Amino acid sequence: MPQMLVKSRRYLPSKGCYELRLEDGSRLWASMELDDRLSDALNRDELARLHAESEYLHARDYALRAIGRREHFAKEIWQRLEKRQASTAVIGRILRELTDGGLLDDERVARAFTEEKLARGLVGPFRIISDLVKRGLGKDQARRIVAEVMPSNYEEDTLNRFAGRQAAAYRRKIAGELERTLGDSERTKKLGGRPGVIRHLRLKYLSKIRSKLVGAGFTGELASRTAQRIVFKE
Repeated sequence: MPQMLVKSRRYLPSKGCYELRLEDGSRLWASMELDDRLSDALNRDELARLHAESEYLHARDYALRAIGRREHFAKEIWQRLEKRQASTAVIGRILRELTDGGLLDDERVARAFTEEKLARGLVGPFRIISDLVKRGLGKDQARRIVAEVMPSNYEEDTLNRFAGRQAAAYRRKIAGELERTLGDSERTKKLGGRPGVIRHLRLKYLSKIRSKLVGAGFTGELASRTAQRIVFKE
């Protein structure tokens, strides 16, 4: 039966395992338990076990280093390991171990993610829920977490601040566009004179502001009310 010689072994303290250098030049990792059971001349079965163990240990080490830098959603770790061509079985095993050990916790990460998004400013609940679902949470779970973390008056307060900060800038844009349009007699006539131009610009900016706020994750009703406050100077 063909054999593969182990040329050297060295313990890797930071990894908690052995690195075995084989005669073909490959360097594979083995746990202390597996290394104790391996001979210096590996048969086919031993070599297969070593390759499987090395894949798992390398993938686990990568996952541990990733979550050591910052917390991750389980789906993010899955995708990272998948890009490194780890097998589905290995990825599943690592995620179970990290979850059981408390190192992966989507609920905890989702709460921190939501708090960070809210602190940044103009973002509504629907946008955060969508982002959480993309990161692997179920819709019901995402809705619950956002509802628990988000202050009850957050949407209204945030949009009030937005209107206060942005109203003057939007009104200057409307005034400037009104002046330019009125300077074009043909376009002014096509829109129905000055009243028609004003109506056209108001509708344009109502739609523009509303779309911006709905895109940021706020409800259509609040987005519309905020746009009306800005455009009609309420």
